[in-house]
Amino acid sequence: MGGPSSECDVSIKSGKAITRALIKAGYDASGVVADKSARFDLPEGTEAVFMAVHGEYGEDGRFQQMLHSMRIPYTGTIYDKMNLSYDKIRTKEILEERELPTAEFEVLIYDETEISFPVVLKPALQGSSIGIEIVDYPEDFAAALKRVQKFRQDILVEKFIAGRELTVGILGDEVLPIVEIIAPKGRYDFKAKYSSLGLTQYVCPAEISDKIKQAAEDYARQCFDVLGCRHLGRVDFRMDEDENLYILECNSLPGFTETSLMPKAALAAGISFEDLCSRVMEMAQLK
Repeated sequence: MGGPSSECDVSIKSGKAITRALIKAGYDASGVVADKSARFDLPEGTEAVFMAVHGEYGEDGRFQQMLHSMRIPYTGTIYDKMNLSYDKIRTKEILEERELPTAEFEVLIYDETEISFPVVLKPALQGSSIGIEIVDYPEDFAAALKRVQKFRQDILVEKFIAGRELTVGILGDEVLPIVEIIAPKGRYDFKAKYSSLGLTQYVCPAEISDKIKQAAEDYARQCFDVLGCRHLGRVDFRMDEDENLYILECNSLPGFTETSLMPKAALAAGISFEDLCSRVMEMAQLK
């Protein structure tokens, strides 16, 4: 857990929750915090690692590559596929290549966009909605862009899809119950995700038709597979008023506190947080 990214605090929350659950399940488990320099020390005799490093080093596969070279099995996607889902631009390109539904987008080259407003600005290599800006009007674009440029990354511009937000968790061969996220003003940003004020509501299973449920599950599994994911992941969608689904992204290393989205979905499927962590831990492998 931990690491050098801006998601370090979120990662540590996930890692501590996982460690407690694994100990409760009977594992000889220790929490290992990677520092800001990406250094970490595994306990002697470590048999396998449960990956909970969000953002840089965890989601781009660098820690996994280190573990691979050490011949230590780990959970989640193999190191050389991690960046396909971490890089939002690469994800969108693959979705478009495979003709999976996703919102209109472009990679920003100049300080303006040809996509009709409202739009979403996203730094290519950030998670937890960090750095995301929703821009309703052209006159607000320059100021929002300046804030996103502080991350010094390529910037994705995406058409904002008004409507409902759904997320589909995948655990091994199982697709978990769909969660609907009802955020203030329909915008699930960092504040809405992590505020303790109850700003966001979660409905699981989502109250959607069987047709939409089946389509979301099918698209989620296809997205998961074409991005080379394994073991676990979470695919996020927007659904417009005509019930068209648009894939936003795939999280190959999703949040893992007891109140995170994937554990909520697992609980709706009758899988406790302790059992969920155990099932993921048992999937740990090198290849």
